[in-house]
Amino acid sequence: MLAGLVPPEGPGPLDGIVWQLMADDPTLLTAPTLPLGDLITAAGYVCDGDVIAAAGFDFAAHRGKSHAAKVAAAHHLTDQETDSVMAFTALIGVLEHTPDDERERAVDAVVATAGDRFAHLASPNAARAAFGEAYATLDAGTDTLHRAAAVLRDRGTPRPRSPPDRPDRALAGGQGRRTRRSDHRRRAALRARGVGGPELGRGTRGAGPLRVRSR
Repeated sequence: MLAGLVPPEGPGPLDGIVWQLMADDPTLLTAPTLPLGDLITAAGYVCDGDVIAAAGFDFAAHRGKSHAAKVAAAHHLTDQETDSVMAFTALIGVLEHTPDDERERAVDAVVATAGDRFAHLASPNAARAAFGEAYATLDAGTDTLHRAAAVLRDRGTPRPRSPPDRPDRALAGGQGRRTRRSDHRRRAALRARGVGGPELGRGTRGAGPLRVRSR
C-alpha cells in the first residue's frame, strides 16, 4: 500500500500518506496492533521527522540539496557559486563545533575535500550568500568568520581567470600596434634624411606597409 504513495525518488509527507491510507481502508488502525513506526519499518520504509522514504534513503544529503537549492534561488547563484557557498558553510560548521584540539585536523580535512570549491566565493552574490548563511543559519560569531577568512587566505583557491573571449583579436591588436610603431619610426628616419613631403607624416591607420618610391 505504501509503495503507491511514497515517492520513489525522495521522501513524502508522512501525515498525508497515513491519512490517505486510512481513507483508502477505513478499517486500518482500528484494532490494536504494533506502533505505527514499527509497521512502517516492517514494510521497508523509514521516517525522518514528518517525512517518509524507502529504507536506505539519505535524508541528510536530501536536506543539504534542498537547502542549497533555496540558497541558490534566494541569491541568484550559479551552480559553481552555490557549491562554493556550501563548502564555506561546511568550513564554518567545523570551525564552530569542533573542539580546539581537533580543529586543525578537521579544517585540513574540509579544505582537502573542498579542492577548488571555494574559488567562486569571489563572486559578490556568492559572498553575500556565504556570509548570510554563516550569520543567519549557522549563527557563527565574528571570531569564527575571522578564522574562516584566514583559512581561505592561506589555503583557499584563487578566483579562476576567464580566458579572453577572442585571443586572436588580442594577438592581432598587438601585431597592429607593433606595425604602426615600426611605420612611425621609418617615417621619422626618412624625414630626417629629407625624403618625402608633408603627406609622409599623415596617419596611416589601417593602411598597408609604408613604401618609398625610388627617385
